[in-house]
Amino acid sequence: MGDPPLPPDKRARIHKLVDDFFDQEQTADQQNRAIMIKKTLSADVVFLSPKPILPADDIAERHAHAKDIQKKLQSREPGFSLTAIQVAVILTVPLSQLRPNGNLSATTQSLALLKKTLNELVRLSHHYLNRYTDAQFKEDSTNNSTQPPSKKSASVSSKRGSNKRPYTEDEKDGNYKPDDKPRGSATKKAVQKRDGNACVFLRTSNPEVAHIIPVSWNLTDPQIRKTDSLLFAMQTLMAEKNREEDWASTNSRLLADATNPGSSDHPWNAICMNHQLHFWFDRGLIGLKFLGNQPITDDPPMSQVDIQFNWMMRDDRKRARDMHIGGENDSFMDMVTTVRTFQDKNNPAPQLPSQDGIVAALHAKNGVPLVSGRCIKMEVPTGDVSKLQTVLDLQWACVKIATMAGSAGWPEFPPDPDEEGDAAPTAVREWVLEQSVLAMQQPDIPPLQTTTNRPPRGSSPSKTRHDDQARHSSDGSPTKLSLRVQTRDSSPSKVSRTEQSQGQQQQPQARGSENVRPHDM
Repeated sequence: MGDPPLPPDKRARIHKLVDDFFDQEQTADQQNRAIMIKKTLSADVVFLSPKPILPADDIAERHAHAKDIQKKLQSREPGFSLTAIQVAVILTVPLSQLRPNGNLSATTQSLALLKKTLNELVRLSHHYLNRYTDAQFKEDSTNNSTQPPSKKSASVSSKRGSNKRPYTEDEKDGNYKPDDKPRGSATKKAVQKRDGNACVFLRTSNPEVAHIIPVSWNLTDPQIRKTDSLLFAMQTLMAEKNREEDWASTNSRLLADATNPGSSDHPWNAICMNHQLHFWFDRGLIGLKFLGNQPITDDPPMSQVDIQFNWMMRDDRKRARDMHIGGENDSFMDMVTTVRTFQDKNNPAPQLPSQDGIVAALHAKNGVPLVSGRCIKMEVPTGDVSKLQTVLDLQWACVKIATMAGSAGWPEFPPDPDEEGDAAPTAVREWVLEQSVLAMQQPDIPPLQTTTNRPPRGSSPSKTRHDDQARHSSDGSPTKLSLRVQTRDSSPSKVSRTEQSQGQQQQPQARGSENVRPHDM
């Protein structure tokens, strides 16, 4: 059902504004604005009422299940209360998962497994929104990094803070760092070509390629193991109880494939956005809803997919706050009321506190504001439709949980051996730590028997230099090729003269190793 027409008084005010505008002296600026007004009023945009965040008719049953879950968990922990994000999980999962035999059933599920599944669903939402830790790690570690041992063990490279090479456009996506660079480049080009090399929502040029599900989920062994450990939570969130095994068998390798790291880096998991929308999307302020698809050609088989844009609610309260379920001040129903109020306003753009700017965007060609409910049509190979739907549906569910619960903080999670935390995969952390230690070590210089300003008997500067070269060229490790570093602005003759002077004077000096890449030597 569409919105009601404007009241007569509002239409009259708009008519008066238009008349007053054209009664003014028509400068070049006003003429351009008049052209844009015409484009805005005549634009043919696709709009459907925003899809609801909350289920429509089963709130009372979900409320009863929440009370039963809390009561069961209190049998072991008397002071236990569900948190806001756990309540958001209960409001999002399929209802069959809360009923008897469901994975979150307080009636049939064991207490231990019930609590574990609930916590893993919270972890899953965190796993989705925690896409900035890897990028931050790369920023922090670039000053201590040298060439990694291999592509498979680490993917650390200098980024925009490095003086080794300039920042490139490929690095704008904080999480876009596939291990297989040729495939990553091919994916980016394919996505840009598919989307007309423009933001799909605003039609601005030079877009960024935004991943729908973080590509890091399926990138390295530790990350793949972590994602794999959350597959049970995913099937609980995404499928009815009687279909969850089918969902897992169909989609698990799309999201966590140990035999093919980086296999989520394909056009079906990416979309073109301008930089600002990409920034908001990665922070959970935007949600994309899969609406449906229809075939358009048979040779090659292509389909048209309908995707709806939605601004997401922002609640500044903590996600881990305790919820009081039952009684007069029922926190469960308070969350429901907050979300329904947001929906009744047609899902407006979120307002960020303590900022003068606002969250908003306009279509570049016609000036139409980007509002919740705006729909786009995307042409994709028919074989990719189900994959695109999987990642869009999973993204939609994860961002709903996080934004309903609040925007501040996450619960404390038990230690995870493969946890990326605030750094990166274990192998990368260990390698960077090793390089930091090597940078502080002293080189293995020959011991001095006495302090003198003359060279030892029977030695010459050239012989001393030759012995030093032989001693350190026996080990091919790049970190030990550091006593003689020829920089780009040093010629061999300058290096030789410097070393000869040092050999003649024999002044004892402490010289630390310099971590440099072989191609910089």
